[in-house]
Amino acid sequence: MAAITTWFRLHGRSRDTDATTHLAQEIRDPLWMLARQWQLGELAGHDGGSPIVAHVQRESAWLSRYCPGSTPTAASAVDYAAQQRPLDAVVEAEPVLAAGVWSLGLDIEAGLQLLRTLDAFGLSALRGAVIAGYAFSAHNARPAEVDALLGDEDTLLTAQSRTTPSGAIAFARLSAGDRSAFPADAAVGPAIDAWLAWCRGAVFVEPAASPAWRDNRLEHAFSVGARFADREVVLQALAYDGDSLDWHTFDASDASLGTPARDERVAQVTIPTPVRFRAMPPPRTWEFEDARFDLGAVDAGPTDLARLLVLDFALIFSHDWFLVPLDAPVGALTRVSDLTVVDTFGAELVIQTVDDAAPDRPWHMFQPGGLPGMLLVAPTALQSLRGELREEVLLVRDDGADTAWAIERVVELPSDRPATRAHQAPVDVSPPGSGLRYTLASRVPTNWVPLIRTPSGGSSRLVAGRVLPSTPSDATLALGRVLTERAPLSLYDEEVPREGVRITRRYRLARWIDGSTHLWLARAREAGIGPGASHLEYDRLLP
Repeated sequence: MAAITTWFRLHGRSRDTDATTHLAQEIRDPLWMLARQWQLGELAGHDGGSPIVAHVQRESAWLSRYCPGSTPTAASAVDYAAQQRPLDAVVEAEPVLAAGVWSLGLDIEAGLQLLRTLDAFGLSALRGAVIAGYAFSAHNARPAEVDALLGDEDTLLTAQSRTTPSGAIAFARLSAGDRSAFPADAAVGPAIDAWLAWCRGAVFVEPAASPAWRDNRLEHAFSVGARFADREVVLQALAYDGDSLDWHTFDASDASLGTPARDERVAQVTIPTPVRFRAMPPPRTWEFEDARFDLGAVDAGPTDLARLLVLDFALIFSHDWFLVPLDAPVGALTRVSDLTVVDTFGAELVIQTVDDAAPDRPWHMFQPGGLPGMLLVAPTALQSLRGELREEVLLVRDDGADTAWAIERVVELPSDRPATRAHQAPVDVSPPGSGLRYTLASRVPTNWVPLIRTPSGGSSRLVAGRVLPSTPSDATLALGRVLTERAPLSLYDEEVPREGVRITRRYRLARWIDGSTHLWLARAREAGIGPGASHLEYDRLLP
């Protein structure tokens, strides 16, 4: 009977416990491999060496002129020093006083500070003369809603004004050199100088030029200028919303701001370093890749150009990129005039810019529009403290009423304190036992200001108006500066999109590169909260 032999598997077994020989990649004939490299032309490759030294020559021109508005001119431009003040503090700053009028709270606070200054200089005996010499005058009448928002504060402010000098009157007279309220023989010069310095530093945080805010576009417009040895460069920003001021905010302009020459030339010698990123293919054979990233699992179709370019760079050309550091000063335009690289074979190679190497296929990064080959490190305060809202206005579309609305949510009171306005629509109530009652229009919240579409040339504008119901106390009324400083407010129709717009005013505080502290009152534009519904109706009969 024949025997049947069965098995599950066969495998070899190493007789040697050392696996070094089996894992090694041995080269039996290195001379043959060198000959093949020479035969195929690999030894004559122009990119065979790796860069080890980079010689960089740069030229930087400081931003030294600033011009607010959409039309840059030398006449309206002012000097600007990027080393002393951040650019966003200059662009966003707006006057603290609305039309030069002091609020009652700020007036009292400045008067109290004058009394404190006199006490600090040992002049407390002059308190009575100062209070009598700078007595408060009657303030303008206020809307009833403002008095309601003030509440008990109105009584406190009125009482305080009787025992406090007026800071506004004192500042106007003392700034003009009128010291008639003080005794002629009183040595009050240092105290007055200290108080005026406090007012100018803590109260009058005023812009160096006219505000850059454009009401018709709800954004800032301005220009800055720098001059190289051979040309002047003007950067123009026409749509800065007050959020992120950087190189992408600017475009080149052909205008001139009369910028003086202020540039520097610097030569640097640096060591290029290879670009590294996660999931990068390792250059060594037995080096394992990072298991947390799988570039092979990226799903890219023939039309996914962005993904294909990323994969092409990561899998094929990732080892051909090197990083050369460049010290570009803050607040200056910088251009690289020469970049020479020395490789491991001692060969020197002059690197061209993208625009010089391929002018028909430019590629720009950190370069303002229309300025190829120039880098801009914007003098922007990266971090700043933001105060509480001084004013907030929402611009919304109302499809039901076929109009747009400006809703004041937060306004600044005469007490120099922000307050929230009620935004609930009043309810129409008829007297009991009455019959039908005709109303011209339904009642809307008093803080809802209508924006009426008005033709203007080849476009349309949204002009602020009023809703006048049958009861005069229900008429819409704007109290804040955003809607009242340029009456009537008129903006382009396209500036209020479907998602709406949010306009805010608040103080910002930032520290600059020289250690100085800067405070300014800023206005910003943000995305809104969507459409709104006022439920406005006309020609109604109510029971």
